[in-house]
Amino acid sequence: DTATTEIYTLSYTTLFRSRMEKAVELLMTTSDKTYIIAEKVGYADPNYFSYAFKKQYSMSPSKYRTANS
Repeated sequence: DTATTEIYTLSYTTLFRSRMEKAVELLMTTSDKTYIIAEKVGYADPNYFSYAFKKQYSMSPSKYRTANS
């Protein structure tokens, strides 16, 4: 049903944004490696985390850290 699909999409989007915001915070405030940050924000696969991060911010997590430090 459409309402269920919309709720699922909103929930997924909220979760994704929350994870990415936390990842940015960790990139800026810790020296943790990318795979550690991936685990901390709920990604079991660090490669998928990097893919999702790059899709959101147009650069890899490590480049984001370097560019914004």
